[in-house]
Amino acid sequence: MSLPESSAICTRWMGGMETSAEAAVLAPVIRRLAPQDEGELRRVLLRLEPSARCSRFGQAASDAYLAKHAKCALANADSIMGAFIGERLRGFAEIYNDRPHGFADTAFVVEPEWRQRGLGWALLRAAMQAAAESQTNTLRMIFSRHNWPMRKLANKACGKLDIILGEISVDVDLGEKRSSWMNATPIKIGVV
Repeated sequence: MSLPESSAICTRWMGGMETSAEAAVLAPVIRRLAPQDEGELRRVLLRLEPSARCSRFGQAASDAYLAKHAKCALANADSIMGAFIGERLRGFAEIYNDRPHGFADTAFVVEPEWRQRGLGWALLRAAMQAAAESQTNTLRMIFSRHNWPMRKLANKACGKLDIILGEISVDVDLGEKRSSWMNATPIKIGVV
């Protein structure tokens, strides 16, 4: 692949993401979360405003519910990818492989003051990579039809949208696009 072809693919997959020096300084470190990250995971969940809690969990979620979710997610998710700015977790994507049905389900949380800064897109790309590495060909996201930031992410990833009873289900076909996005926009996933 030539440099211009590679740049064109990268630009298409980056979706016009900021590439300035300021964005480079704020670029998150993406890594898999482990049991020792439970405190940071809980901290991020507890900082969610009521509307975000309802949007993420489909119901009002108490602090106790969120603390339990942090523990259960670490025990049950196939992978949780975290976005760190400095030493702090600022957002994460939970990935659950549903092997019998051939897709991986993912859900996202980003701290309120870190939204609209590219963390969701970085986490989505990491989730796509993790799902593809587990030989899953489809990444599925389900969210409220009123969640416009998630709609934008789904559009960037060329996802197929279906509206079902007030929710949007998005399937991102990883198999068809795997070679272009895996080569053009590598995500460095750190391990602790």
